[in-house]
Amino acid sequence: LPHQRLYVCPPDSLTHTRRVLFRDRMRENSDLALQYQRLKLQLVQRYEYDGDAYTRAKTDFINTIIDAAVRDL
Repeated sequence: LPHQRLYVCPPDSLTHTRRVLFRDRMRENSDLALQYQRLKLQLVQRYEYDGDAYTRAKTDFINTIIDAAVRDL
């Protein structure tokens, strides 16, 4: 069974706000969600036993989506 990660942050924190923006953008745009799914499937093969590297490798994609969401506010 793969390791699981749990993130906890206060609801009024910048981290929480960014995660909600990303989540909402994924829900609104199925093409972006599919791109993210493909990226995650590629990365899980490459970093199967390195959760930190897997997370780092997703960062540019996630930040691009969040930055666009902030501009659209």
